[in-house]
Amino acid sequence: MIYVKTSKEEDFVKWYHEVIEATKLVDFSAVKGCVVYHEYCLMIWSRIKSYLDNKLMPLGFQEYYFPALIPLKSFKKQTKHFEDFFKEVLVVSKTGHSRLEEEYVIRPTSEAIIYESIAKWVKGEKHLPLCINQYCSVMRWESFKPNMPLLRGNEFLWQESHSVHSTKKEAEEYVKKVLDIYRDLHENFLAMPVIIGFKPEHRMFPGAEYTLALESLMPDFKSVQTATSHYLGQNFSKAFSIKFRNKSGKDEFAYQACNGITTRVIGALAMLHGDNKGLVIPPRVAPYQVVFVDFNEKDILESVKNNKIRFFVDDSKKPVKEKIDYWTMMGAPIIAAKDSKGFALIRRDTLEKTTVNKSSLVKEIQKALNSIQDNLYRKAKEFHSSHISKAGSWQEFEKIASGRKGFIGALWCGGTGCARQIREKASKNSIRVVNPAKTGKCVHCCKKAAYSAVFAPAY
Repeated sequence: MIYVKTSKEEDFVKWYHEVIEATKLVDFSAVKGCVVYHEYCLMIWSRIKSYLDNKLMPLGFQEYYFPALIPLKSFKKQTKHFEDFFKEVLVVSKTGHSRLEEEYVIRPTSEAIIYESIAKWVKGEKHLPLCINQYCSVMRWESFKPNMPLLRGNEFLWQESHSVHSTKKEAEEYVKKVLDIYRDLHENFLAMPVIIGFKPEHRMFPGAEYTLALESLMPDFKSVQTATSHYLGQNFSKAFSIKFRNKSGKDEFAYQACNGITTRVIGALAMLHGDNKGLVIPPRVAPYQVVFVDFNEKDILESVKNNKIRFFVDDSKKPVKEKIDYWTMMGAPIIAAKDSKGFALIRRDTLEKTTVNKSSLVKEIQKALNSIQDNLYRKAKEFHSSHISKAGSWQEFEKIASGRKGFIGALWCGGTGCARQIREKASKNSIRVVNPAKTGKCVHCCKKAAYSAVFAPAY
């Protein structure tokens, strides 16, 4: 069995690769930058999808699936969208030795193909809001991405939602509602604290009026963008002629929002909670909340099932210690095994072992699962909060960037060139999110500040 040999503190990147390899969340494939998602990883993704479905459906979202190929002529309709994404797309122009009648791109994001259909479906105000949710893979071909499975790759899985509205107010409300669902997913499901804000203009979604994002700080003090929500205004409805007839009988262009989260959040989960023994998975997202080792008492298993606790019985022929070590590495929140005094429960977050009797087993498992979920969030929140600093001058900014590290809050003028210089001078600290600022001067160029910005190196 492959175990994690490198400590998280010694070499964070090497440790992460060893965790991914040992747990087989994903495996590299014969296609550059593309991975095979193994069962355990997809079980985690399935838990995330179920959570999102339960939250999105009450807002009116229904699941659809659109083609992976987008006509190039459709992709070109929204100019900004096309210009920014085209450098990353794969173009399909042949079938065998024959050229196709028209060229297609492999989906880097689905606006173009979805909005072609929406333009046909939306005719009157009674058809709005129209809310579409899709789970699929996307392909963005970038040759300079670092070799970080789940966090960076040419193809990845994601959830994307698109909504069409009759008013600007409603569209913007949906931007915030879906972002709040993502925030709750992170904090209360994944035990992952986040910061929230707008993306600066040079980093926002191509074609959007504005982008809101969630960023989470990893133990190596790099930030991971884990979810985004975009207000598109009428930029795409005008490009794709998405119109509705209002109550006065006049045609109007619709207002739109779109949102997305990807499997990179699983990589962030592994990074944030994992330790030198492997994964540590919060109970609410864990494929199995408790793993029973060498256990076959049907009455207890039935009680566990009736209490909606996800479990797995490892009745393989391997030695008990080997099975416990394996499920510890896989991050199972609780491992349960018989001992001379009853049942031993091993908590994955603290590795603490307690003995309970048969009559209280299920109750103690439930209690421990709640405690583990709370403890993982508390530890992550303490790390997150203790690595947020504020810089009032450039000298202070440089000192923080070279020493304490983490998120750095500072005023920024809004200039792209200034942001680039900050990144080049201060340990690759780039702007993660911004919020409007009314007073003050830019921490770098001393011009009037437009934003209060949060900086950090990022994956």
